[in-house]
Amino acid sequence: MDPIRIMMLGPTQSGKTLYLSAMWQKLQWPLDPGFHLDAVTTGGQSDIEAKTRLDRIYSHLITKPDFPPGTSLSAKTTYRFACLVRSNQHCFKACDFEYMDYAGGLISQDSVEDLDFDKAVQDADVLLGLLDGVRLLLAMSNDTEARDWVQRELAPVLICLASSLQKSGRRPITIHFAISKWDAVQQLAPERGLEDFHNFLLGFPPLCSLLRLLGDAATVRLIPFSSLGNGFAEVTTETVERPFGQTATLVHTRKRITEDRLTTPIPLNVEIPIACALPDVLTQRLAALAQEESKLQHQLASAGNSRVALVGEKLRGLRVPLLKELGGWLQRSQRERSERLVHSLRERHRNIRDSETALTYLVEFCTALRDSFEREEPCSVLKRGTL
Repeated sequence: MDPIRIMMLGPTQSGKTLYLSAMWQKLQWPLDPGFHLDAVTTGGQSDIEAKTRLDRIYSHLITKPDFPPGTSLSAKTTYRFACLVRSNQHCFKACDFEYMDYAGGLISQDSVEDLDFDKAVQDADVLLGLLDGVRLLLAMSNDTEARDWVQRELAPVLICLASSLQKSGRRPITIHFAISKWDAVQQLAPERGLEDFHNFLLGFPPLCSLLRLLGDAATVRLIPFSSLGNGFAEVTTETVERPFGQTATLVHTRKRITEDRLTTPIPLNVEIPIACALPDVLTQRLAALAQEESKLQHQLASAGNSRVALVGEKLRGLRVPLLKELGGWLQRSQRERSERLVHSLRERHRNIRDSETALTYLVEFCTALRDSFEREEPCSVLKRGTL
């Protein structure tokens, strides 16, 4: 199967690289009994350089008083991860994820005609937009500087994205808006939940325009996350005077590091975008394949066995029975999947013997994570795609 391509977007200093390093820290070790990631090259070899870079970023994040620098203005860095499932002392690769970290400084209202940006959006299966949760929280509280940031930094990203998606047509796609610093949000406003962010963003004209441009098959979610997890950072606020009688709120983050105590960070929800992406993208590819197969039906009617060969080639290396099995699982309702979940996952895990059975298990595992997350956060879904 072709890699699942994820394009990371966000305003300057939105935390895209920090998110990626936190995801790597959490998922380089197996989720028991789930899966884990390995950073690899396009040739499938272990990518030592990428691992070192991500480890260095996270080490800086948890040990230094300041925060790591953002992606440089000219940078478009691609990371590739093999998604692996371990069973019976063996490790099987189920699929690959490819992340492109697109520097926020490259995106502005002046770059609407950026053909390189358009091509990256067109090639992506998933668009992962990073939103600063603290600034959104302040904007919801009518903080002037935070609202200026929303218009100056966030609006251009959404405008460029809408323009590029319009050029590529109303195709099936998944968009995740990941709200960062959720630990800080909960400290500053424990009464606020994801529903408040859901309602605020649906009242933001650039996002509403983007949602209207999307086709029926597109899915859009809000996913709160924290690269540090709960308890690692202490957040305080300070109100300062600005010219013309205005005030602004400054947010200070202090890491809980002392000589005799270092709180271990446990990243929060960094695995959820992957868990949602895999069943979404597979469903989209199955639907696209079914549509293409239907169009080719009359051409293949007299081709005999060559029809199976041609369709098999378009399945990108996956057998037809496996696709039908996965499609059947994904088409079940949440309730039906939940009823079969425990027995099904354990049975799948015991019977993993190759990449195909590993993928089958991974799809069910990720679908279960996605279903669980959406039950806990029903306001996470801004738009549910139908295929």
